Amino acid sequence: MPKTPIKKPNYEYQWKMSVRDEFRALGAFLRFHWQWVLIVGIGLSVFLHEIRPFPPRTVTIATGQPNSTYEDLGDWYEHYFAQHGVTLIRTKTDGAVENIQKLSAGEVDVAFSQGGIALPKGANAVSLGSIQYEPLWLLYRGPEFKGTDPLEFLQNKKLSVGAEKSGTRAFVMDLINQHQLKEENEKNLVIMNAEDSVKALLDGRIDGMFLLANTESKDLSALIKRPDIHLWNFTTARAIASKIPYINAVTLPMGAFSLTPVRPAQDKELVATTTTILANKNLHPAIQYLFMMAATDFYRHTHIYFPRPGGFPAFTEVGIAQSPIAEKYMNVGPSGFERTLPFWIASFIDRIWLMLAALVAVAFPLIKMVPQYRKFHFKYDLDDRYIDLMRIETAMYDAKTIGEVEALWQKFHELEQRISETWVPSGAKERYFLFCNAMELLRIRLERVQERLSA
Repeated sequence: MPKTPIKKPNYEYQWKMSVRDEFRALGAFLRFHWQWVLIVGIGLSVFLHEIRPFPPRTVTIATGQPNSTYEDLGDWYEHYFAQHGVTLIRTKTDGAVENIQKLSAGEVDVAFSQGGIALPKGANAVSLGSIQYEPLWLLYRGPEFKGTDPLEFLQNKKLSVGAEKSGTRAFVMDLINQHQLKEENEKNLVIMNAEDSVKALLDGRIDGMFLLANTESKDLSALIKRPDIHLWNFTTARAIASKIPYINAVTLPMGAFSLTPVRPAQDKELVATTTTILANKNLHPAIQYLFMMAATDFYRHTHIYFPRPGGFPAFTEVGIAQSPIAEKYMNVGPSGFERTLPFWIASFIDRIWLMLAALVAVAFPLIKMVPQYRKFHFKYDLDDRYIDLMRIETAMYDAKTIGEVEALWQKFHELEQRISETWVPSGAKERYFLFCNAMELLRIRLERVQERLSA
């Protein structure tokens, strides 16, 4: 037997026919089974709404007063988020107390706050952890006070305790209540924002001011290097910290602000709270995760005078619910995706992997059903035509006159026309031609019956 070369099949034509069959089968399915499509569509929409694979492009955050620590933090976070494709919209406030009010009212997505300020009852917020220590500074004019009793110092001093809704005022009032300051001394305390307090202190309109800020604060920098402005030494800082749960005792090292001249000239004991990030608990998980990444980066690249064992971010608050996203980050750290891929891609993969796994689980059996799916409508349509064929055949054997046979011929030609218009998908041609053979056999039988009745 001679060897003949194998000819190449017409792959292009078969591929085109397969694509055409898929679209026609899909169209038929949508037409006749739209209820199932609607149910699946609604289910998919609900699923996507719940997992929210795409984080928002903009996030609002409550910061603080001009030149404050929170404003500086807002600058840093805004730049960090911009690098990851997210716009951070900042809202200026009087400070931590007002920040929590805005967060609780739903006016912002995130807020800088501080330890010791409680959330309103029923607030829809969670903690993303604390990111740094935030010391309280008491800066004052005049001769340096050498005593240790703050009541003695405060007797004749006019001091600013911060703005009405600031974290500074809330912190100072807790200290005042702890020291049981007399009513006549409280009259010397002035409610004034930090910017105005700095000007008033430099102009001599007040004797001193309390300021809750980190060492990078512009308000602090404007005062700390002046030789006529002194920094209070909280010699009882450790005792205060033992009495007020959210307060920590920290030490500012000698020469921290300047080595020539040395300023401060000796170590200073300070009391401090922590800067905490609070977020609406419905904030997109990827954005919460980005805040955690930013907090880690901030602590790693910012000069820290007041380190914490274990570092930041950390949960230092009591009584505020912790974000599960933040907990996961602190326990596990960033995933491999976050370390190697851009934020948007890593976030999408992290949120969508469950959906992809579900789709694969569903798609695998569906893929196996694709050939049957294509032949689904053809099969049932052909079964209907077989029923028509059998009816003609049964009526043929009962025919007694030529007129009855001619009526059967009419039905036969209608069936023939219907079959010629039937879509035959790939993989179903064998059944189609079997039916055509059955039609041809019926044609021969009809001709015989017609000849018999005509004789």
